[in-house]
Amino acid sequence: MAAFGEPLELCTCFKEDDLLSVDSDGLTGHVIITCKTNSIFVFKLDDQKALHSWSVRRGLQLTSPARWTDSGYVAVINHQNIHTWSKEDLNFDKSTKKHFKFPIHEILTTEGWGPVAVCNDGTVDFVDNIKSSHKGNYSDAKQNFIISCGIARTNDAICVTCLSQEKESEFIITHHWYRRDTKKWTVLVTTETCPEKVHCTSCHCQTTGSTVRIYCLLSNGGMMLLDLSHQQADPVRRRIQTIPGLVSSASFTVLDTHHVAVAGTVQNRKEGIGIYDLQFGTLKVWKPYPGDVQSNVKIYSHHGNVLVTCGNTLYMIPYTCQRSTVSSILGQHQQLITDETRHTLPKCFKWPIEKDNSITVQVSNQQKTEELASLLCDQEKTKTYKTFESTFKKLMDFVKEFPCMWYMSPLFTDVLTRCVTETKFWPINEIKKLMKIYQMPVSVMPKLVEALIQHGEACLLYTFLQSVSEVPEVCLCKALQYYITAENEVLVKAAKNLNIDRLSPNTPSDEKKPFGVHKSYFVNSVLREGFNDVFLVDCLKSLNFKNVLVLLEHLHQMLGDRLDEMGEEDDEIENGKEEMEKEHKQQDKKIDTKHQPTVGQIADWICVTLDAHITQLIISPDARLLLINLHTCVASQVQFYDELAGLEALLDQLKAKCSVTSKKSVGQYCIEVLHIC
Repeated sequence: MAAFGEPLELCTCFKEDDLLSVDSDGLTGHVIITCKTNSIFVFKLDDQKALHSWSVRRGLQLTSPARWTDSGYVAVINHQNIHTWSKEDLNFDKSTKKHFKFPIHEILTTEGWGPVAVCNDGTVDFVDNIKSSHKGNYSDAKQNFIISCGIARTNDAICVTCLSQEKESEFIITHHWYRRDTKKWTVLVTTETCPEKVHCTSCHCQTTGSTVRIYCLLSNGGMMLLDLSHQQADPVRRRIQTIPGLVSSASFTVLDTHHVAVAGTVQNRKEGIGIYDLQFGTLKVWKPYPGDVQSNVKIYSHHGNVLVTCGNTLYMIPYTCQRSTVSSILGQHQQLITDETRHTLPKCFKWPIEKDNSITVQVSNQQKTEELASLLCDQEKTKTYKTFESTFKKLMDFVKEFPCMWYMSPLFTDVLTRCVTETKFWPINEIKKLMKIYQMPVSVMPKLVEALIQHGEACLLYTFLQSVSEVPEVCLCKALQYYITAENEVLVKAAKNLNIDRLSPNTPSDEKKPFGVHKSYFVNSVLREGFNDVFLVDCLKSLNFKNVLVLLEHLHQMLGDRLDEMGEEDDEIENGKEEMEKEHKQQDKKIDTKHQPTVGQIADWICVTLDAHITQLIISPDARLLLINLHTCVASQVQFYDELAGLEALLDQLKAKCSVTSKKSVGQYCIEVLHIC
């Protein structure tokens, strides 16, 4: 499971392109914000307050982010001056300064080790030893090609990585290892090849036991993982996973060994931040940007918060991220794409084999089907609806020969996903044809429901929910939210198009009810669906609190009406009213209650809704009267069933006393004859 909290504005103390880096301070919950030309700030994340700040004189420029060491802070000014100071030093000009004749690219720090300097020519050493060890032209890494640097520590060593790129399709990773036992630097160089016209945009390093893992984001959205070791130059390569929907300026940060947060992902034509699970290849959670974005977005993660820049504002977003299991990733609505994955049809043949239905003909038809499906999934080759429509018709002609294999294959999921995620046109006719088979994969159902809601397809949404046997809980919540907030005119039109049975007209008493007749009908259609209460409680948390109150009022009203009807039926039987009047009244009730959920379903929905929003309901004064009414209704029923239980006990005692047991007198010797027919 993963989740984002509410974004909070941390600071607006820099210009849009002025932010250099955000790093962790020595204390928990503190971060260092470094600006190129302005200042250095220390902020406390808990209350978003600035604790310290240091200004740099005009004309000077910070060329390396300020880092925290065991003895204080360290930063680089104008590439050649290393400044060190402590929190007690209020004036940056009084900080300790060391001048170097050679340019320094960046200063890196990690807990338990001294600061390490990375020079422009690739030389790496501790700051105290860099003057003596620098010889110039030391490494393959050059300043003009260095993309990023990083540092990570293992049990007995540290690793400094430098990523550089000289050719368009190649990038070089130079990793420097320093071990405590040998007290020497070991330099290893590895070269990685990218696909054509693809380059590495950024990378991060993270410790994984005795090795260091490099995460590289490519310009085509691919994520490459490399495990480095001081024992060998050639790393252990992990498979490349492509993150779909990335903008060209996307950036990322590593949350833990298996999760990354990516800024620049697109969902429903909106840019935002997503947490991806690289172990199972799934999108765990997504959230739009908290502010307006004008240029490249920078993202960092410290102390359980994701920090992202939007314009000249730095926002902090708390997050929770747990390690995934096979059961927790079932039904994830977006999967990452691997280069090795190529969906095909199951290789089955239709018997008997005849001249017009030979194996060669069948294989050829299957290959053409795969080609057409791949063509439909390629947005560049089917940009217009005219091209898409003609290709889809050709595909359907081939699919008629083997419909079962088609609907069972991943190609069906790919084509349906393309239809519901298309932004340039809305292929509603093609979606209707694909929805004729209702045993579709669970993974694509949330996308389908979301697309139908976005395009206002109330009729098609209702048909889908009524036809699918097991609807995912996330789809139920989305449909419920849509029906509650939809305009009444839209639902009236949908009811006419669906030729729904006669609904009783609105009466003056209905005006006091939370929903009208048509809205109640569609909302009740969702409430009648089966669900798992554990999953539904988690999904209902996304429901707007205003809609939660309206839903609870509707459930309370239905519960009271159903209980009153049960009581009226008993009264009618007791009073012995005329048969014709009784049948007429029951017919009217049948029309009103035909599509309502049962008392048990109403009670279940009340329980899960209260569980999902219990804190807000207790705090909010708007919910106080509603909770009192629900408590009164439930308490009366509990008392009623308690009395029934007491009555049952009395009837059991009465039955035991009134029963007469017949004793059969049998002598000492008896013969019984059994007749078998």
